[in-house]
Amino acid sequence: MRKIGIILFIVILIGTGVYFVEKEYVSKSIDMLVTTDQSELPKLKSNQATKEMKELLQGDLFTLMEKTSSEVKDELGEPIRKDLTPYGYTWWIYTDESTFQIQVGIEDDSVQTIYATGEDISIEPFKIGASFDSVKGNFPFQDKVTYQSGLAFYSFLLNETDINTNPLIKLSDNVFVQCYFDTFTEQLSSIRIITGDILLKQRMYEMEYRGTLPEEVLLSDEDWKQIEKGMEQQIFDLTNIYRHRFDVAPLIKDEQVSEVAFLHSQDMFDQKYFSHYSLDGNGLKERLEEKEIYYLSAGENIAAQHTDAPAAMEGWLNSEGHREALLHEDYTHLGIGVHRLYYTQNFLLKP
Repeated sequence: MRKIGIILFIVILIGTGVYFVEKEYVSKSIDMLVTTDQSELPKLKSNQATKEMKELLQGDLFTLMEKTSSEVKDELGEPIRKDLTPYGYTWWIYTDESTFQIQVGIEDDSVQTIYATGEDISIEPFKIGASFDSVKGNFPFQDKVTYQSGLAFYSFLLNETDINTNPLIKLSDNVFVQCYFDTFTEQLSSIRIITGDILLKQRMYEMEYRGTLPEEVLLSDEDWKQIEKGMEQQIFDLTNIYRHRFDVAPLIKDEQVSEVAFLHSQDMFDQKYFSHYSLDGNGLKERLEEKEIYYLSAGENIAAQHTDAPAAMEGWLNSEGHREALLHEDYTHLGIGVHRLYYTQNFLLKP
């Protein structure tokens, strides 16, 4: 049994001299079960995705899968930016920064994954805001989803939490959909369309397999700096999109506060800890005071080992304390800092 990752969240709220700290907890752990005995392998259903299911998928975004970059431009136009990822593909970002965000992942001039959330996005028969039961009625959720690549066999194993928050649906031999649900409203929050190979690289579920796993992409420090900056901007944009969804005013990005957030993410990674309090005992209050940042109240969300910014955001949305900070009506400014896969949001109410 090999431990692949642990997803962690903590939220802290700071008022004037009053601190509220939510208990640290493990949101998800991912184990890998390596199977070598042919008799132990699950029997794969080669036609798990039915013809009828494929015919349903007429939404514009689904038609982009495995198309070229020039075809994406023809459909969506030029992206507002391109963000590097740790998984070999580059996100092409399309967003109005308030009502929708589409991220198209392109590798070797071919669309390998798409993430989408917001209003009026063409992803039929899915619809952002659809109820959990209605989506499940069209696409029954399974606790085991299979994938075959050449002679290698893989089974993604979903627990009850996975099924309730981000079930995995197999559409064809090499195309899957992750449905991210808001467990407070029981509505579809966003979707991720993804090929089997990228799903293997990201390792978001427990997995049983025979064969080999894709090698990790070799990244330089400069690559990571670009990846981190991209994820910080994605978190900022998605935060305001979620706030718009719940009729809460958008936040203003604060670069000075972002530096505070980044240094905390970097410190957690470098010193190998996960807490609102650094090893010297300093918390958010002290970090803000050190930079002489004036505020009336402040809050902090942190997360670790999420696949990427959208996954971290959906995780925060489904945790009561983090959700409260994310959607708090009083906050006016936001700083975001990402280092490797450590994420920090600092929320401030400024006069």
